[in-house]
Amino acid sequence: MEDYDKVKERLWKKKILVGKTKPTEYDPQPHNIYLEAEIKEKANQRRFDNLKKMKKFKTFSISGTSKYFGGQIYDELNPKEVDFNIPKARVQKIKKLWKQWHLSDLKAGTQIQENALKQFKGRKKGWSYNQDVAFLKKKKLLKDRGYQYGTGWLAQPLPENVEKEIMKTFKI
Repeated sequence: MEDYDKVKERLWKKKILVGKTKPTEYDPQPHNIYLEAEIKEKANQRRFDNLKKMKKFKTFSISGTSKYFGGQIYDELNPKEVDFNIPKARVQKIKKLWKQWHLSDLKAGTQIQENALKQFKGRKKGWSYNQDVAFLKKKKLLKDRGYQYGTGWLAQPLPENVEKEIMKTFKI
């Protein structure tokens, strides 16, 4: 793998309270749920769309925490499990940004490979590298312009308008 992570500078970081857990039999006490988002600048990584090396680019990451869970809590952010203290529209916007842009600097495939995998009807929920490789081999897409799927990390740089949207969405 290439040494792509030489520059790793945090440009922006924000933590917000999105709501409280709903009482359950296991724990009747509600607990705060926080989301933490950050934008970093990285360097020396190839783009997933054209494989050109970028000197500097921005990337986005997000995670959540509560008393009994933490990390990628995307699925837990639903009205059955959470009493939100922010508007539902804002939660949906956060989830959309999360799904599309979280760790966009850790793509195993090129844009062509990733698009082919999205169309793979036999793909099971979750990530299976061997399954993906077999599918891409069958489609003659295991190598795209000299890059073999899964041999490094490719990046989709965070566009400036998306960066502004993230910052606006997380503003209190």
